[in-house]
Parts: sequence; structure tokens; C-alpha cells
Amino acid sequence: MRLDQLYRYLDANIAAKIYPIMVPVDEKADCITYNLEAVDYDENFDSEDNFYQARVTFICVSKLALDAITQCEELEDLITDFQGFFVSGGLYVQDTRLLNKQTMYDDAAKSYGVALTVQFTYNT
Repeated sequence: MRLDQLYRYLDANIAAKIYPIMVPVDEKADCITYNLEAVDYDENFDSEDNFYQARVTFICVSKLALDAITQCEELEDLITDFQGFFVSGGLYVQDTRLLNKQTMYDDAAKSYGVALTVQFTYNT
């Protein structure tokens, strides 16, 4: 999974700031983090060879619960059932599936989060 292509796609289509893995300590605005959880080889996807399934977890972070939920819904609308190229000439994403969605509160950061785990299936 080319995370640089995923980042460029999200950055072009979502107003919130996007960060890999974690929110910077000095960040005060709403934002989204993303983390590649795993990549598995799928020998046979729709009767075709050489597919991979990448699981990516996104966390929409905000000081207000409603803002975190709204931001996550925007992200979910953007990537649910996505099929195509994140960027021109990039990897072709054959299938996108939502695997898990959960809300959380970080007392130390006084922030809410909505985690979205997504599986992207693509061919190399």
C-alpha cells in the first residue's frame, strides 16, 4: 500500500489536517491520523492473481464529540466503496471495505476520536 498516494488523495478531498500515526503535540485543530495496520497477500481475489489487502486505521480527532463524528462521516463517505486510483498513475484499488468503527475519549488530551478501520484491496 502506497501511503503517500493515500495521503495525497485525502489531502485533496478533506479539509482537516492529516497526519501519519499520531497527532503532533502542538496541534489544536481537528485532524485525522492514519496508520497502516497490516498488508496481507490474497492469492485469489475475484478469480484474479496478485492482490493485496491493506488494513488502515484512521482516527478523526476533535475537542468536541460531534465534530469528531462529523469528520469521520465525511471520511467514511469519501472512502466507502472506493474503487479506482488515489492519484493518477498510482495503484489501482479494486475494493474498499469498512471493517470497524468505534468512538473513544482521551482524558489526557481532552479529545474525542472516532476510529475507522478500512481494508483496501489492490493489485500490484
